[in-house]
Order: sequence, then structure tokens, then C-alpha cells
Amino acid sequence: MINYSLVKRYSKVGDKTSPMMNYAKFQATKEMSLDEFAEHIASHGSVYSKGDIYAILTMAVDCLREQLLAGMRVCLGDLGLFYLSIQGKGAPEGTTYNPTALVKCLRVIWVPGDDFSNLVQDAEYKHVPTLKDRRKLLAAKKAGATTVDLTDPEKPATGGSATGGSSSGSDTGTGTGGSTPGDDNSGEDLNI
Repeated sequence: MINYSLVKRYSKVGDKTSPMMNYAKFQATKEMSLDEFAEHIASHGSVYSKGDIYAILTMAVDCLREQLLAGMRVCLGDLGLFYLSIQGKGAPEGTTYNPTALVKCLRVIWVPGDDFSNLVQDAEYKHVPTLKDRRKLLAAKKAGATTVDLTDPEKPATGGSATGGSSSGSDTGTGTGGSTPGDDNSGEDLNI
């Protein structure tokens, strides 16, 4: 299930005269640790234990890093292709180029394999409150409030009857981000 909230932004990036539109923004259910991922793999009837899988995944990450730093492009089957991209400053003459001084970043590029290139055909969606609205709901619950106005970002929680839903414009962003690790409230009961 893909959780999303709605954010408002200009329909043309950087053009404040273009109309504001609602866009879906991914909201992670939670962040899965490597240990939890290994346990999940083992639960699929693997002949290997969770510990074995954890060790192999850890070694795979270390070896992928090692091979990338050795200049290799690494293809991991359906997962995809990994390679490095160099980002930095230029030099006026090729003979004066010093990578130690001018290379600022080596970014890992992932080219997804067929199974990961577009997950949309297999996705199911669920509309959830924005992280900002989740924080308001949790603060109101802890304060004992029974009503939260999610349509006005400046309005504090008050007593009364419960109102639900999520405002469609209380978060801003590009729509490409997700929830912040450690900021997951999905396990909390948000009903007020």
C-alpha cells in the first residue's frame, strides 16, 4: 500500500503565476532496518536463517561499495545497475585538472531493472494526513483535545467533537520526498 498526502504547489516549477495544483507526496509507512528486511526475506520460506541473510546483505552492501570505488559498474540482475557519477569543478586546462581538489562528490547512480523501473502498475494507494497534520493530531490527542482543525495551519487544537481528514495544502514540497526517518507515527492511533 502506497501512503500519500496531498501538497499544493505551482503547476509550473518556479512560475508563481501558474495555478496551484494538488500533487501526491509519498509518505513512508515506516523505515525498515536491514535486520527487519533480513527477517522478512527469511519469512518467505528461505532455507537460510535471518542471520545468514543479514550477513549476506551486509556483505553485499560492503562489496558493492568496494567495487564502485574500484571503478566498476555493478549489475544486480532485476535490482538494476549501479555506477558512480563524478560531480565537481572544472579546470581551464586538462593538464591542470586535479581530481583531489576539484571532485566534490561521487554520487551513486541506480538504473532500476525491469522489476523496479516503474512500480505503478502494481501499486495500491491510501490517502493519509501529511506529517504536519499527523503532528497536530498527536499533539491534540496528548493534550486531551477532541477537535483539530486541519484546514487552518495556524489554528490550535480545541475541545469539542472530532473532525477528521487532512488538509490538502498544509505541506509544501516537490512531491518527491517522503517521511523523515524516525518521524513515523503510523503505529499511533490518530483517532481523536
